[in-house]
Formats: sequence, structure tokens, C-alpha cells
Amino acid sequence: MGIENSGGKVRNLILPDRERLTAEFRPDLLRGVVVVKGKAVSADTKTEQPFTAIPYSSWANRGKAEMTVWIPRE
Repeated sequence: MGIENSGGKVRNLILPDRERLTAEFRPDLLRGVVVVKGKAVSADTKTEQPFTAIPYSSWANRGKAEMTVWIPRE
């Protein structure tokens, strides 16, 4: 999940309950995967930023980056 997000950081993201998430098929990514997109808030700067999650099974194929499974909501 890290490479797709701002600066490769994901452990500082908050995903508010009100955020609407969408699924998008990316044929160009790892021979085709569905990603989840939305907007998250940086806990450090309190600013909104684009958010993209990839399937856990694809994470190890993306290079060195942060990973999280559960994203705080507040």
C-alpha cells in the first residue's frame, strides 16, 4: 500500500467513516489488480490526500514500502 500513497507512508493515515471508497481495476499494475481508492487524512499535518490500497497478496511484489492492514478511523 505504501508506494501508491504520498511519500510511501501509510502508518500516519486516518480513513474517516464518511469517506466514500471506490474500486478500480488497474490492468497496468501487476498484470491486473483491483485497487481501492479514496481520500485519507494525514495524522501529522491534518491534510487530506489521495489514498490507494492494493490487495495484500500483491504488496510483496511492489518493492520496499510501509504496509498496514487496518487503517485508523479517528
